[in-house]
Amino acid sequence: LQIFAGWNGRRPAEDGGSSPRVQTELDSVLEGRLRATLESLLSKKKLVGAQVAIIHSGRLVCDLAVGTLSTIDARPVEQTTRFPLLGAAAGIASLALLRSIRRSADQLKESPSDGPLLQTPVTRIWPQFCGGHSDITLAQLLSHSVGLQDAFPDDFKSSSLDDLPAMVQHLENEGVVSESGTRYAYILQAFALAKLGGCLTPQDELLHWIGSELGPLGLDAALPAGRGQEASVCRDLPQLARVSMNEVSSARARRRSQVSSETEQVGGSAGSRSPAEGKKPWKHSLLQALAADPLTFDPLQGNSNQGGLFRGGLSIGASARGLAELLASQELQDDLAQLQALELAGFDKSAIGWMLTGGATQFTAGGLQALQLRPRGAKALLGRRQGGYGVVSGFGPVVAHFPDLAPGGVTVAVLVNDVLHGRSAAAQIVTAALEGFSMVPAWPEVTMNVLTDAAQLARSPELAPKFEQFGGIEGLTKLFDLQTGEHEQAGAGGPGLEKSCLQQAGSGLLRCVSGCSAVCQSR
Repeated sequence: LQIFAGWNGRRPAEDGGSSPRVQTELDSVLEGRLRATLESLLSKKKLVGAQVAIIHSGRLVCDLAVGTLSTIDARPVEQTTRFPLLGAAAGIASLALLRSIRRSADQLKESPSDGPLLQTPVTRIWPQFCGGHSDITLAQLLSHSVGLQDAFPDDFKSSSLDDLPAMVQHLENEGVVSESGTRYAYILQAFALAKLGGCLTPQDELLHWIGSELGPLGLDAALPAGRGQEASVCRDLPQLARVSMNEVSSARARRRSQVSSETEQVGGSAGSRSPAEGKKPWKHSLLQALAADPLTFDPLQGNSNQGGLFRGGLSIGASARGLAELLASQELQDDLAQLQALELAGFDKSAIGWMLTGGATQFTAGGLQALQLRPRGAKALLGRRQGGYGVVSGFGPVVAHFPDLAPGGVTVAVLVNDVLHGRSAAAQIVTAALEGFSMVPAWPEVTMNVLTDAAQLARSPELAPKFEQFGGIEGLTKLFDLQTGEHEQAGAGGPGLEKSCLQQAGSGLLRCVSGCSAVCQSR
């Protein structure tokens, strides 16, 4: 099956071609520890299927696959199985865009005195963006700092996930976005990046563009081929089994009727809706669009069954090994350093941003997420934090690179397909992977800002019924793992670091310079 202009996502080694990009020297002790963690999660029904790949100093030391393709497909997950990337797809597309930008440097610079490439206005690549009268830069767009989360069309629905031309046309309306505080742009970021990729390269589809840019570095991205060999997104909620689709449709119609008559803001994370006057489009914030039609934002929309559907990028799949090879690539690291793509940029303090990013809410100028590890055990008092970067989704997918954790760096990729427990399960798996370094991930920690914003959302008229499903405020606290103790098991540390706690090393990589303790009050 030819998917998106003929690229099927296979690495050359899968077709019997060239040798793998990294040497395989599996660490039996590491794999044994991780397998025990995975089996424990499976026994507690916190996993359906999972993959873990770790590259240490250029060597593949772990490549595990456990579980099944879905709750209704008992075939086993293999190392080559692809998992839907869901919210991580936009981060991966950002890497493709960075490589396209670096190759197009001569065309993008109007004069030798121009600043860094990521400070290039988006309109220099996409002239019609935001009506063609916007000074928004590539760095602002990539770091989720242009208000895309407040730019959903008022009629955004499930079919919109596949309508790339209509969404691009919407983003070309004057005033649809503007400089604003940082808020994670769920789904819409993929549409914007797909258009930018089409402007920079001859590739006519997002997947083909990602494949042409990142496939040579190891990424094996592909859409479902319709042969049932890919993992499916799963979410076991027994109460939904007793709800008929007629009830679901009726409830959706009532929500749409209610939301269409309201123009007020929704909670602390919501943006505003612009009036449908003059040239300004009528638009919704993420939470307004979610309240109007929750099913459109259901992560199970990533189950497209076969290729050809855009699905807002949710259904694009890859293997853990493909992701690990990509982020461990020296060629990619050179691109990031040359473009200054690892400079710290926006920071999302909202509850919805925390949930959608798995807690990794500090973005870089290149669209990656800045990640921190804190020391544990004997190193907890005297050790220093380690900085890294990667792509993290609140639904489970994680790929992270820590350049100073060992000579040559350490890259960890985790893929799971149970979105209900994906965030906490992935955090526990990453913790087990880093145990040998006496480090634990700090980004899953819930901060007071996030909890305060979540409490405001729980009291909003549109979203209160949804939070009541978790037991109101008390249940919300449990949802954020503050009472269950899961955050300790997952290795989440104290609150994260301020921008002032970090600096850029000579190569552009992130480093902690203050020796922050768990009482750092940055957030």
